[in-house]
Amino acid sequence: LEALKKEKNSDYYFASKFALYSGLRNGELFGLTWEDIDFDKKTIRINKQFNKSINKITTTKTRKSTREIPLFKNLEEITKEIITERGSVAKKELLFKNMNGATYGVMIERIALKNGLKSITPHMFRHTFASNCLVKGINPKTIQKWLGHSELDMTMNVYVDVLNELEASDINKYND
Repeated sequence: LEALKKEKNSDYYFASKFALYSGLRNGELFGLTWEDIDFDKKTIRINKQFNKSINKITTTKTRKSTREIPLFKNLEEITKEIITERGSVAKKELLFKNMNGATYGVMIERIALKNGLKSITPHMFRHTFASNCLVKGINPKTIQKWLGHSELDMTMNVYVDVLNELEASDINKYND
């Protein structure tokens, strides 16, 4: 995030930070409009995605992908930063309108390498979100819902390394 912040295009920073704190798929991230964010109910509606293969907004990946997730405090702060930077936003406007969702991954990797970091893909933000949820003790079924996975196995199998670390911690808790 610090490397992204140094870049002239703050949209990459905002999009990456939003992905990191929401766990959204790239397509879902680039399909978000301001009308999807309900500041009163503190929710975000995921009901469409940017499909880079056809360069259009389409329906979500699966039925379970269409969902509502919490507008966490840090996501609310990011949206307010975007509004402050732009001055105003329209309901139908994309949150990340100044970016090309098809080239986002290439740019993230380029910025990471330019700043001496290992290769980073945008999907790593989704994995980090899920791993952080597990570490915080959030119920796996809740994480499954937030990620839009249709099967709990998908959620748990992808993040098995974190589960092994948590098990070691749980063993120590039990021994104590």
